[in-house]
Amino acid sequence: MRYPLKTIAAFALACALGGCGPAPSDLPPVQEAASAPAEPEVIEATTSDLISSTPSSLPNCDRAITTVSWDARGNDDVTQVNVMVRSPGKIKEVLFSKSGATGQARTDEWVRPGTMFVLRNADGNVDLASIIIGGPRCDPDPQ
Repeated sequence: MRYPLKTIAAFALACALGGCGPAPSDLPPVQEAASAPAEPEVIEATTSDLISSTPSSLPNCDRAITTVSWDARGNDDVTQVNVMVRSPGKIKEVLFSKSGATGQARTDEWVRPGTMFVLRNADGNVDLASIIIGGPRCDPDPQ
């Protein structure tokens, strides 16, 4: 039986384009490459006996008002403290409050999940404690 050259060429072309290979369901499944673990979707609030915030966690990424309280009277060498604040994703700290060993201050509406408050001995510039405001992980603050 003789096949015309065009028929043989068409058959060869069809095989070359994948028409003669195994069906996709016959192939072994493709294994996905291992990916890096995803960042947690929630920032856990941290606590301290020396400094606290009310609320300690926020329900969303909106800016909020919190009240920060501290009491370092149990440390005999502490007479003055600085409460520093660091915004999420930032390195620079700024002074939030300066007072005696105990105190309380209310923020304006700028606190977001991930905001850190650091209680620092003003005399020796030594960190005494810190807390992080909990809540959902938010996109970086554009400011």
